[in-house]
Amino acid sequence: SSTSADGKAEVAYDHPILSPALRLALASYLDYPPVAHMKERIFDVLHNQQPNCPQLYLYSSADTLITSDSIEAFIKTQKALGKDITQVRFDDSPHVDHFRTHPEEYKSAVRSFLLENGCRDNGDSNDV
Repeated sequence: SSTSADGKAEVAYDHPILSPALRLALASYLDYPPVAHMKERIFDVLHNQQPNCPQLYLYSSADTLITSDSIEAFIKTQKALGKDITQVRFDDSPHVDHFRTHPEEYKSAVRSFLLENGCRDNGDSNDV
């Protein structure tokens, strides 16, 4: 990633020609029958066999790899199964770039989640 003139993070891999080609190649690979079968098994485990512990989801509506709609659909499924969910949706951070784009909000969300779920605060605000 790089930073634009207005200070926002930019996705370095979002090339107008290569990105669509890579997405098409990845989609084709994921649809290949042996891979698709393995993917279905993995998704079944992820959707139906989550541990019974609090879950924290940090995601963004600007993520082009995994959409916020898909994350929120998964969260809805987990809540329907009775899971304790905390979610934080960022508006402008690219895929897995939330900490770099919003460091204070990210640290605050993680710290709050940990404290709400029984972790001790050691008093060091530099630790997450």
